[in-house]
Amino acid sequence: LGSVHEARIEAGPAEIAYFKAIELDQHLAVAYLRLGSLYVASGQYDKALAKLNETLKINSKDLAALMLSAIIHQRKGEIRKAQEAYEEVLAQAPRFSEAANNLAWLYAEHGGDQDRALLLAQTAKEAAPEHPGLELGQPLPSRRGRHPVRRPQGVGL
Repeated sequence: LGSVHEARIEAGPAEIAYFKAIELDQHLAVAYLRLGSLYVASGQYDKALAKLNETLKINSKDLAALMLSAIIHQRKGEIRKAQEAYEEVLAQAPRFSEAANNLAWLYAEHGGDQDRALLLAQTAKEAAPEHPGLELGQPLPSRRGRHPVRRPQGVGL
């Protein structure tokens, strides 16, 4: 029911529906995840992170929750936390192109391991060479020049 309200752009009723679902089954990870996504859409990042953490308590390997957490931390400027969350995603799904791309960008732009950034950029490019959501951005600093880093995906930058 919450998804129906979301599709109708009815945030209030969607939130109520997700809370009702959680009340009925506290282990329903998807309800926490959808509630977290709803909060992200309205810029309520701390509330979103709290719900995503509930999702991760139920299933610590939930890639959607981990990826969304990384994106939120990046939006909030919490670079170290974003890097850690992207690393967790990549530990489970090494060829997850958006996570590899975003982490490469963070390392390249915020002083990280440039060799790792290059490897991640290459992984992202190989995993999704024609991905329509990934725009080519600046190459890595000096940048070893062979593999461009694409602008971060899903972070509104």
